[in-house]
Amino acid sequence: MGAVHAQRFWLGPGSALSWQSGLQPAAPLKSVENDPNWKSVVYKPGFSILCCSSTCSKVAKPRRTLMKHRSVLSTCIVAALGLSLHANSVSGQQPSLKEGLVGTWMVVSWEQKKKDGTTLRQFGANPTGMAIFDAGGRYIITVMRSNRTKYASNALWQGSAEENEATANGTQTYFGTYSVNEADRSIAIHVEGSSFPNWNGTDQKRFIAIADDRLTLTIRPPSGETVDVIWKRAK
Repeated sequence: MGAVHAQRFWLGPGSALSWQSGLQPAAPLKSVENDPNWKSVVYKPGFSILCCSSTCSKVAKPRRTLMKHRSVLSTCIVAALGLSLHANSVSGQQPSLKEGLVGTWMVVSWEQKKKDGTTLRQFGANPTGMAIFDAGGRYIITVMRSNRTKYASNALWQGSAEENEATANGTQTYFGTYSVNEADRSIAIHVEGSSFPNWNGTDQKRFIAIADDRLTLTIRPPSGETVDVIWKRAK
């Protein structure tokens, strides 16, 4: 009986490879003896070996080889699918702040908490408006009263002093660029243009809270009179 010679191969984590005595491996094997992420497998002629990550199966009887290999391969495939699904699930449950913010939002309420404990609703109990944040870092926000009286003249630029004042006090629009701070859950906004000209060219900050389809943008000015604007994701 001839001598039995052991041979060593190197298999990477997650790889699946099978062969039998006298057959060449199905794919080239890399010799990376110094890489701790690879494992060595010693096999002897007359055995069939199947490896997947850290699990190896050795079968001495050829007629049982196929069944054994199928079993090990099935285990490896299920494990790989499970890891993939788990990773996707975790990713889906914990999107980044920017991923959650991007999209179109419809205003629900605008409230300013005054120092004396009262609440100011500058745009009424049922404001109308929209906020859009795109993935490229640009935004536009507009909020206005939904119950404004129409102009008597029915002409765009011919409102009375009272009508123009009501429009100015009942409308707020601004747009520009934004960046997200994941650490304190806020956005830094640069105002390129605003219906309130004093905001043009300014940099401001909004704190963000996202729950399901609701977005809350909070302004915390030095005066201490916090403003909360609640939005609902557009369908």
